[in-house]
Amino acid sequence: MELNSDGEYTYMFVGQSDTDSSEFMETNSETHSTTKRSCTSNKLWQSTIKPNNIKICLFVLYVAFWIPLYIFSYPDITNNYVYSLQPSITRTFTVVLFGDSLINIPCLYFGLQEKLQHQFPNFNLNIINAGINGGNIAMMNARVYTDVIDLNPDAVFIYWDTDISDQPVDVLSEESTQIDYVNSLTQVVTAIKKNSTYFAVAGPGILGEGPIFPSDVFYVKRDMLDFYRSLNKNTTESLGVPYIDMRGALQNAIPKTWFWSRWYVSADGEHPNERGTRIIAQQFGIYMNIWLSRYQQ
Repeated sequence: MELNSDGEYTYMFVGQSDTDSSEFMETNSETHSTTKRSCTSNKLWQSTIKPNNIKICLFVLYVAFWIPLYIFSYPDITNNYVYSLQPSITRTFTVVLFGDSLINIPCLYFGLQEKLQHQFPNFNLNIINAGINGGNIAMMNARVYTDVIDLNPDAVFIYWDTDISDQPVDVLSEESTQIDYVNSLTQVVTAIKKNSTYFAVAGPGILGEGPIFPSDVFYVKRDMLDFYRSLNKNTTESLGVPYIDMRGALQNAIPKTWFWSRWYVSADGEHPNERGTRIIAQQFGIYMNIWLSRYQQ
C-alpha cells in the first residue's frame, strides 16, 4: 500500500510490484486475453480508497452497532416511543344513524368511521346502525326510544324515503295522511333533540335519475316526493334542527346528459350504489365535522 500524489492509498497484491503484475497478465495473455481486458477495465488489480471515506465507514459501523444495543438494553425507550405515536383518546362519542333501507348500508358506516377517525384521531367514535328496511315515519316513531334514545347517543342522524315508496299517491295526497306524517315527524324530532347533543334530519333521496317518462314507475311519485321534502325541511327547521337536503345533493351529482332512470347514483333509481353512498357519506360528514369540531382542542 502506497500513498500516491493525489492523497490516495494504492493497494496491490502482496508479493507483486507493478512489473510483476503486468508480467503476470502477459504470461497468461494467450489463454486469458478476455480476463486481462476485463480485469484492466474494472481495475480489479488496483483500487484506491480515500482516507476520509475510511473514517466515514468506521463511524457508520460504530453507530449501527451501538444504537440498537443501547435501545434494546433499555425497553422503556422503545415502549415510550411507540406510545408517543398513538394519539391519546380524550373522549368517546356514540353516533346513531336512524332510518330505513336508505341508511341501512354497512359500507356507509365503515366509510364514515374511517374518515372521521382519521380527521379526529383523539376521539373514539362508535357509529351505530339503527336502520331497518321498509321503515316509515310511524314505525320510526314507535321505536325511537328503544333503538335510539336508550343508546344514550351523543349525536343522531336520520334518513329515510319519507314514506313515498310505501304508499300510493292517492293516499299520500290526502290531508289526513300529511297531518299524521307531520305529527309523527314532530314527535321523533322532539324526542331525539331532547336526548342528544346534536341532531340532523336528511331525506328523502331520489326516485329516478334522468328524465322520467309517464311509463316509468317513478313518474307519478316524483312531484309528491318534492312536496314531502318541503314538509321535512319546514318541520325540522321550525324545531331548530338542521336539515340536510340529501335529495338535492344526489340530483346535483347526476349529469344533465344522463337519460337513464338509474345506475349513476343509485342501483334501482332509489337505493344508492357505490357513488351514491359516497355522496351520502360526504353530506353526513359535513355536519359531523361541524359537530365534532366543537370538542376539538
